[in-house]
Amino acid sequence: MMKKSIVLCILNLLLFWFVCVYYHHWQNTMLRSTVKAPVRLFLMEIKCDLDNADYANASDKMNFLIQKWELFYLSDGLDAGIGNILPEWNETQGSSTK
Repeated sequence: MMKKSIVLCILNLLLFWFVCVYYHHWQNTMLRSTVKAPVRLFLMEIKCDLDNADYANASDKMNFLIQKWELFYLSDGLDAGIGNILPEWNETQGSSTK
């Protein structure tokens, strides 16, 4: 009887460990696809502007990124998404030139 309880406990611990590892992997994948990639692309655009000595545009993009990141951070990523930062930037630029 005691042996069955120990085996059952070990199996439960292994299942719990598997679920935790899988959940962590899933969260990391979601973070990479919804935050890391779009922000990385936006930072690459800022670097390109700096390389081309377009400091005003780089500064505007950096301020936009800071503003979006602050909203994302304050809402814990629930209300304000940052994954569509490039389309939002392009939209604000399109509306400001009209």
